[in-house]
Amino acid sequence: LGIPALIQICDRIGLPVEPDVFEYLKQEDTAFQPGETYTHSDYVRAAYECLSVEEEVEEYEEEQREQMRKILYEDPSLIERIWHQAKQNNPNLINEIEDEVNAEPEIWAEYTAELNEGEKMADRHDVLIKVVTKLILDDPTIVTFEDTMYDDDADESELETLSQL
Repeated sequence: LGIPALIQICDRIGLPVEPDVFEYLKQEDTAFQPGETYTHSDYVRAAYECLSVEEEVEEYEEEQREQMRKILYEDPSLIERIWHQAKQNNPNLINEIEDEVNAEPEIWAEYTAELNEGEKMADRHDVLIKVVTKLILDDPTIVTFEDTMYDDDADESELETLSQL
């Protein structure tokens, strides 16, 4: 690959080769000793580092999705609590979700097909909850757990305060 293609590998994940990736490599990799100008092999090393970072991020995101699936499976009422808290935090959330669904109809077709003619998401709580569940499973980071309470009797944690959707 040429240097522009190698640079593009890092750009696609938001890591500028110059100066960020090269500076990181200078600090963390004693074998990385560039000359006064960067060579093709320096850019190859930078692209390799970016691919490693990308893989780590993908693994982390999949772990987060799996963790959220497990949490939702163990406590099906959690999605209702998340939704309730999210609506309190953002009263316009239903409209924002409707806008997202309308902006990408092909992604949401299976959900919008459940709506009767003239119905909106706000009219169908069951469909809305399915959409919210998909949003959370696609990106678990949209939900934060601010407080974890412990039940001394059961000795298990219970998610108490939920926020930010």
